This record gives sequence, structure tokens and C-alpha cells, in this order.
Amino acid sequence: IAVALPADDILSQWGAVVEGDHVDVLFTVDVILETPMYPEEVIRIEEGEVIQRLERDQSLDQVSLLILQDLEVLRIIDEPQVAAEEGEQTPEEQAAATPPRRALVLAIDPQDAVVLKYVRDTAGIIDVAVRNPENGTLFSTEPVNINYLILRYGIVLPEPLQ
Repeated sequence: IAVALPADDILSQWGAVVEGDHVDVLFTVDVILETPMYPEEVIRIEEGEVIQRLERDQSLDQVSLLILQDLEVLRIIDEPQVAAEEGEQTPEEQAAATPPRRALVLAIDPQDAVVLKYVRDTAGIIDVAVRNPENGTLFSTEPVNINYLILRYGIVLPEPLQ
């Protein structure tokens, strides 16, 4: 089926997504976690030297996910312009003042369309990533939150001021 996704992300707004492209959908949302995404872990510089324990409240956290992959952009549509009445701005003046909103029309599996509907209706942020046209690989990714970044890049958080 085909569904419309508002083109609110930078790539779509700035014209980097064109008809025929294949895109992946990235999603970030605030979630309430019943358990931490990753258990408490310890970062070590050298064996035996503990420099930091990850102890933070994870009851509310942002999580980013790669939720849909390899969707074809069938069309890009612009919001229709309303004809100006006498004394109002012309459509050209309106467009110059505020550009029309855009949407990507995507070819999508019906179940994935329901997933996209759900994430659009939440208070999260949606971005698209443009794929290499020759790469149809489906990637396996992990959800990313602040703990993931701390562990992956060995970030040492500063001690609180006293």
C-alpha cells in the first residue's frame, strides 16, 4: 500500500529525498522503562581500576530506533495552496513567507503501515535516511539511549559539584 509521511526531517525538507529513492525510518521517543535497557555496567581504564559506575534513573529516557527499512518513495507531494481572496497575499507571496508542507508517499507493507501510523501518533521524532539504491540489505541494530553511548564511547561523566 502507499502511505504519506510528513517530510519534517532535514533530508526531506531540503530536497535530498527524491522520487524513486529508498529510505529507512528512524524514530526517537521518550519512554518509561520498567527495567533499564542495559544492566548497570562498570567502565574500566585498566583491569581492576573502577572509574565509573553507571547509576542513573532510567524511569524516563529517550530511545532511538531504526524501525522501518528499504521503503520506496513513490511521490513527493506539497500541501495545496489556497487561492487568495481580494486584499490577501497571493499564493506566491504565501509560499515565500511560509513554504508549503511536504509529504513523502511511501510504498509499504500493510503491517509496517500500522507501525508507521503508531509512531507518527506518538510524541516522538521521525527522520529518514536515504539508502544506496543498490543496497537492499536489512540491518540489525540495537536501540540507542544515553547508556549505550556512554558504554560504546567510554564517556566518563564528571563528578557532581559539592
